[in-house]
Amino acid sequence: MRRDNNKSPIDIQIVPSRREVEEWTNRSDCEKRECCAADEFQLDLESTVTTDWNRSATKIFVKDFIASGEYDCTDRKAVERAFKSHFNTLRRHWNQSQLTRERIEDQKAQHSHDTRKRNVSCPLLFQRRLHVAVSTEQLRHHVSMLQYLGVDSMSSDEPDTHNGLKQYRILCKKWRHPAMGPWLQAFDAVYRQTKHIASESQRGTQPRTRFLSNREDNMRPPVKRLPRNAYNPEWYNELNVIDRDNLEAGPDYDFTHLPDIMR
Repeated sequence: MRRDNNKSPIDIQIVPSRREVEEWTNRSDCEKRECCAADEFQLDLESTVTTDWNRSATKIFVKDFIASGEYDCTDRKAVERAFKSHFNTLRRHWNQSQLTRERIEDQKAQHSHDTRKRNVSCPLLFQRRLHVAVSTEQLRHHVSMLQYLGVDSMSSDEPDTHNGLKQYRILCKKWRHPAMGPWLQAFDAVYRQTKHIASESQRGTQPRTRFLSNREDNMRPPVKRLPRNAYNPEWYNELNVIDRDNLEAGPDYDFTHLPDIMR
């Protein structure tokens, strides 16, 4: 069956397409013609051994097995029974491999979907925070630092629905200092407050509810040339000399807000 051993993957070439099977089966002379040749042997592993195609393939195998002269057994019935048993094993392995492929494809599709969502949510989050900083006097002195941080310093999130309520789980960045989270969330708090005031006079999309989690988002590398205290000290201390030099961390920054903002 073109396999090195019983754990080797099944060669997809031995499995005919649905179209090939249907075209052969629908031929008026299918009972007189073999489904394939011995040197191009094919089994319909998506069907049972009792289909027209697989009955024909069984005959081809038995005939070629005995004609080869390589084996002592020449009992057609015995060879046929052994082949049918082997067919069921092959079919089980084939179905398992197909399920695995489907699962992998589903995971790839979900990962791609999540990546697209994060690629949209992070820039929006950054622009929202920057807008709040520019338009709020008590936050305006942080505008330059927000611009330094950029989109790639923003935590992404993923949806999490519980009891019918859709919230968003924050995915932490391993390299970012834990204190950066509360500092950035202050911008979100101001945004929610201004959004609430605006919603009293007009309808609009409410800001999403985000909550902290232990899950990490390491899809992007750490942002370079940030203040030293913007980086997680545990993560930073584990870097080798070359990685630290490449990071080019700068002097510490005062990541504090005015008392009015923290009320």
